[in-house]
Amino acid sequence: MQRFFVRNGTFLYFVLISSIFMKKNTELYIGLAVGFVICLIISIIFVFPVFKGKELSQGDITQYKGSAQEIKTYAEQGEQILWTNSMFSGMPAYMVSTKYKGNIFSAVHGFFRTFLPHPVSLIFLMMINFFILLLAMRVDPWLSLGGAVAFAFSTYFIVILAAGHNAKVDAVMWLPGVLAGIYLAYRRNLWIGAAVFGFYLVMELKASHPQMAYYFAFLAIAFVITEAVGLALEGKFFHFAKASALLGLMAMLAIGANWSYLKTTSDYSKYSIRGTSELTANASNKTKGLDRDYVTQWSNGIDETWTLLVPNFKGGESADISKNKTAVKALKPNEKKMLQGNAYFGDQPFTGGPVYVGAGVFLLFLLALFFVKDRLKWPLLAATIFTIMISWGKNFPRFTDFMLDHFPLYDKFRAIISAVIVPEMVFPILAFLGLAYMVANPDFFKKKATLFGAELPLTNHAVFLGISGTLFFILALMWLVPSLFTGFYATGEYQDLIAQLVGMGASEAQAADYAAVLETGRKAIFRADVMRSLIYMLLTAGLVWSFGYFKYSRYILAIGIFLITAVDLLSVNKRYLNENNFVAKNNLFPKSAADAEILRDKDLSYRVLNLSVSPFNDASTSYYHKSIGGYHGAKLKKYQEMIEYGITPEIENMFTVFRAEPTQEKINAALQSSPALNMLNARYLIINPQAGPLVNPYALGNVWFPSTVKWVDNADAEMEQTLANNPGSTAVIDKKFESELGGISLNNNDSVSSIKLTAYHPEKLEYEANAVADKIAVFSEIWYPEGWVCFIDGKETPIGRSNYLLRAVKIPAGQHKIELVFAPRFNEDEKVSLAFSVLLLLVCLGMAGKEAFAYFKANKA
Repeated sequence: MQRFFVRNGTFLYFVLISSIFMKKNTELYIGLAVGFVICLIISIIFVFPVFKGKELSQGDITQYKGSAQEIKTYAEQGEQILWTNSMFSGMPAYMVSTKYKGNIFSAVHGFFRTFLPHPVSLIFLMMINFFILLLAMRVDPWLSLGGAVAFAFSTYFIVILAAGHNAKVDAVMWLPGVLAGIYLAYRRNLWIGAAVFGFYLVMELKASHPQMAYYFAFLAIAFVITEAVGLALEGKFFHFAKASALLGLMAMLAIGANWSYLKTTSDYSKYSIRGTSELTANASNKTKGLDRDYVTQWSNGIDETWTLLVPNFKGGESADISKNKTAVKALKPNEKKMLQGNAYFGDQPFTGGPVYVGAGVFLLFLLALFFVKDRLKWPLLAATIFTIMISWGKNFPRFTDFMLDHFPLYDKFRAIISAVIVPEMVFPILAFLGLAYMVANPDFFKKKATLFGAELPLTNHAVFLGISGTLFFILALMWLVPSLFTGFYATGEYQDLIAQLVGMGASEAQAADYAAVLETGRKAIFRADVMRSLIYMLLTAGLVWSFGYFKYSRYILAIGIFLITAVDLLSVNKRYLNENNFVAKNNLFPKSAADAEILRDKDLSYRVLNLSVSPFNDASTSYYHKSIGGYHGAKLKKYQEMIEYGITPEIENMFTVFRAEPTQEKINAALQSSPALNMLNARYLIINPQAGPLVNPYALGNVWFPSTVKWVDNADAEMEQTLANNPGSTAVIDKKFESELGGISLNNNDSVSSIKLTAYHPEKLEYEANAVADKIAVFSEIWYPEGWVCFIDGKETPIGRSNYLLRAVKIPAGQHKIELVFAPRFNEDEKVSLAFSVLLLLVCLGMAGKEAFAYFKANKA
C-alpha cells in the first residue's frame, strides 16, 4: 500500500479537489486548469536557480544536516535509529530526523517532491491549497488566482523559507485546506467537507510543527462558534451538530494517523525545555513549560504591526545599512563614510524580514469589512486581532502573562511572532471575498453599506472613498512626518550606540553625529517603502473604482489585481530570497585538521566540545563527532539547565585562562575544575579548527564507579552539589531515586572493581563489570526514562539518575554483562498510525465516492 501511494501520492488529493467542484461548469474547470499551470510557473520562476543545479542555502537546514548525520549513516545501512549521540550528549533521534512510515499519507509529499525540487513544491502547494480554499468559498477562479499569490508570497512565509524553517512552511501550506474542509462541511456539502478536512488535517499534523496548528485553532474555533450561533438562528442547529460530530470524527482519525509522531513528541515534551523544571531559581520567569523570556524573545513590536502595510516600516531585515542603496543615496558625501549599523530598528533580536501582506491586499481587506455580507468576516477579524496581540509577546506583557499562566499549551511554543500566520491568511481571504462580492453585484457602489448587520446611511461608493482616502492620508502623513509613527532606534539602542562609539575613542558630539547619520539612513529606507505602498494602494484603489464605475469585464479586474499583487509581493520577497540565496551543491562540512586528528581516536565513544563556534547553536561538530553542543529548538530541559549552570561557566573560565597567556598547568587546572564537562566525557576541545585539539585528561570516560554517594533532598541541591564535587568520586543523587539506587554501602578503598564499555550502538551500549562488592555505576549517558532500559545478565534492572542528568544503575558484586537499550514503543505506535491512516483513507474515499455517485446519478437522470 505504501508503494502504491509513493507512485500515486496525489490520487486522493485530486479526487477530493474534483469532488469539491462537481458541477457542469466548463469555465470553472478551465479556471482550475489555468490556475494550476500559472501557480506552477510562478513557483518555478521565483526559485529558478534550482533548475540550474543550485540549491537553496538555508541556515536551519544546514544545521539539521549536521545534527542528523549519525542518523543518516545508519539509515544508509538500512537501519532507522531512534536515539542519537551526535549532539547535546544524546537525545531521541525522532526529534531530529525520523521517518514515520505508519502514516501512509506521507507519500503525498513524496509525490510532489519527485517532480518538483525543493522549494518549488512548497511554494506551489502554498498557492494551490489557498486557491482551492477560495474556490470552496465560491470565489471566482480568476480572482482566486490573485488570492493564491497574495497568500503564498506574504513575506513572512518566504522569510522563514529562506531561513530554513521548512517544517513551519510545510505546516502552514496545508492550513487553507483545513479551513476549506470546515467551511464546506458547515456551508455546502457535509460529506465532502469532512473528507477534505480529514485529508488536510492529517497532512497538517504530519508536517511536525504543532505550533502552526495551535495558532490556526483560534481561527477555526472562532469560525465554529460563529456557525453555531448563525445556524441556530436559521433553525439549522441539527446540521451544525451533525457537521461538528463528523468533523470531530475526522479529527480523531487524523490524530490517530499521526499517533506515532504525536506520542513520541508528547513523551519527549515532558523532559524537554517545554516541560516543567525541577529547579526553583528564577521562579518568576518560569512557567509549566518554556521560560517567559524564551517564549517572548521573538516578539513583534506593537508599532511593528504596520509592516503589514509598509514592509520597511522598521527597516526590513537585519543587515548592514551601509550596503543599502536607498540609505546611502540620502546622505551627503561627507556623511556616507559615517553610515554604519543595522538597517533594522525593531525590537526583535534580529529578523530575516517583515510581515507584509501587500498594500493593495491591505486596502481590499479593509473594504471587505464593509462590503462582505457573510458572517464569516467576524471570526476572521476576531482571530486576526487576537493573534496579532499574541505576536506582541513581551511588548504586551499583561495579556501574554495571562495567556502563559492560564491558557493550555500556550507555554510550549517559542518565537511567539509566528502567530502572524493567521493574519497573513485572513487578509487575502477577506480581501478576495470582498472582490468576489463586487463582481457578483455590478451595482455594488450604489448599494447601502452595512456594519454588524445594520445598514449604514452611506453607499458602498462613499465607504470606498472614505477608506481609500483615510489610508492615503495615513501613508502620506507617514511619508511627510515619519516620527509621528515610529522612532528610528530600537529600545535602548541609541544609548548603547553612543556608549560604544565613545568607548572606541569618539567624542560625544562625534558619536551623536554618527547616530544622526544612521537615523537619516533609516528614515530614507522607511520613506521609500511608504511611497512604494502608497503607489500600490492607489493602483488597487483605482482599479476597483474604475470597475465599479465603468462595469467593465471581471476578467480585466481579475488580471489587474493579479498583476498588482504579484508584482508588489514578489518584488518585496526578492529582497529576502534571491539569486544570492542559492549555492552550488557541495560538502557543507569540510573536515578540518582538528576533526581529522580526533577521528584517529578509535575508542568506542567520547565527546567533543567545539569552542571555535557557538557550541550550543551550531551542529557542524555533530557531523563528525559526538558533540557536547548542537543545534535544536527543544533540548532536554535538564541538559539546558546544566548548560546554564555548569557548562557555560566552565567554558567562560577556560576562555579567561586562554586570554591570559595560558600555561599547560593553568589549562589543566581549568579542565580539572570542570565537573560538568568531565562527567560528560568531553575528551577533546577544539579551539582552532586548523590546529590539533586540546586533550582533556580529566574526562571521566564512558562509565565509572564513584567511591561515595551524596544523597540530596531536591533538584536544587542536586545541581549545586554536582558542580561542587568531583563527579568521578562522588555521585550526587536525589532521594527520590532511593528505590532504584539505595540500600548499599560503597567501599571507599576499592581499587580492584572495574567497569568498561565493550560495544557501542546508539540504541544499545554494552559493558562488562567486575565488582568486589555492590556498586553504583554512573554512565556518561543522558538520563531519559521514556525508553531506556537496563539489563544485567539479561535481567531487567531499574535505571536511576545521578549528577542531575546522568544514568546510574546499581550493580551487584561479581562479573556481569550490562546492556543499556533504547526500546520505546515506537513500532507499536507506528502500527496504530498505520491502522488509523488506512481507515482515514477509506473513509475519505468513501465520502468522495458517495458524493460522486450521487452527482452522476442526478445528472444521468
